[in-house]
Amino acid sequence: MAWKLQTEQNDSETNGLHETRTSVETNIFYRLRQWLLSAEYLYAIKRHDQSVDRRETEQRWMLRVSRTFVRIF
Repeated sequence: MAWKLQTEQNDSETNGLHETRTSVETNIFYRLRQWLLSAEYLYAIKRHDQSVDRRETEQRWMLRVSRTFVRIF
């Protein structure tokens, strides 16, 4: 089993518009014989600072199941 955790914060300014993006992402990988099970979750907040404070929130879940086939001659 493997676990990955990543946090990130970016500040940018374009045409006088200041934008801050904060995100947290976690991944879990588990190998069961020839199967690989993985899950990913992302939570991100994007803030725009102008005359009105605007905020966007993103949440993303992804589940993945894969299998490898090996043929030996």
